[in-house]
Formats: sequence, structure tokens, C-alpha cells
Amino acid sequence: MRDISVIKEKQDREIEKLQQEIKKTHAETAAKKQAVLVQFFQDKALLEAQLSELEARESGKKVTKELKSKNQALEKAAKQHVSEFHSNINKQHQQLQKELPELVQKCHQLEDTHSKLKKKQQLLQQQHWYVESLRRGRQQLQERRNRCPNGQGSPKTRNPALGTKSKLHPK
Repeated sequence: MRDISVIKEKQDREIEKLQQEIKKTHAETAAKKQAVLVQFFQDKALLEAQLSELEARESGKKVTKELKSKNQALEKAAKQHVSEFHSNINKQHQQLQKELPELVQKCHQLEDTHSKLKKKQQLLQQQHWYVESLRRGRQQLQERRNRCPNGQGSPKTRNPALGTKSKLHPK
């Protein structure tokens, strides 16, 4: 029995040793698995970045081609609009060149009319002053006559210019 118990003890130690080795192997496996997973995800991220960069380049080529095409179309449209703009400007310039002599003539006519009206205004102003002077003169003469008693101090001669009719507009 002793042999059996020694064998059993030996087997127990061996079982324990194997169990510890299994635990150690599980731990090492888990660590290796973790390291492999980390490396895998790093490689995956690197490959995805490279793929994304390649896709961006390919997309960029498409975008560049599309942009060049759009740019050419816009340049063509811009040149056409510039050409039309210059054409319209030239037409307007020609029209204005035709209208300019007429406008200059009208301007001279208006200046002449303005000058005539100014002269007429001055003449009317002078006539107004003359008529106003006559009115005041008559009023003063009337006041002198009214102040003097019957016949005393009244002027002996009568000035025909102070009459009731204007010389400017005789009727």
C-alpha cells in the first residue's frame, strides 16, 4: 500500500504540475492571442488607411478631371459673356455718339432760352421798379396836396411825367 500511496502521491504532484502547466499555457496563450490581436488591429488600421488613401487618390483623379471639365466650361462661358458685354458696350457707345450732337444742340438752345428769359426777367424787374417808383411818387405828391390848405403851397407847375399814364406802355 505504501507503494500505492507513493505512486498516488507522485501522480497527484504530477497532476498538479500539469494543471499549473495548463494554467501557464492558458496564460501564455491568452498573452500571445492578445499580442496577435493587437498586431492584427494595427495592421488592419494601416491597411485601411492605405486603402482610403488609394481611394482618395482615385477619387481625386475623377474630381480633378471633373473640375478641369467644369473649369473649361466656365472659362468658355466667361469669354462668351465678356465678348457679349464688349459688344453691348460698343453698341451703346455708337448710340451715344449719334445722340451727342443732338444733345449739344439742345443744350445750346436751352442756354439761349435761359439767357433770353434772364434778360426778360431783368427788364420786367426794371419795369416793376419804374412802376413802383411812379406809384410812390404819385402817392407823395397826393400827400403833399392833402397837407396844404386850399391852394397854398401846392406846386404851381405840374410835371407830366408824374401823370397817370406810363411812358413804357402808352395806350
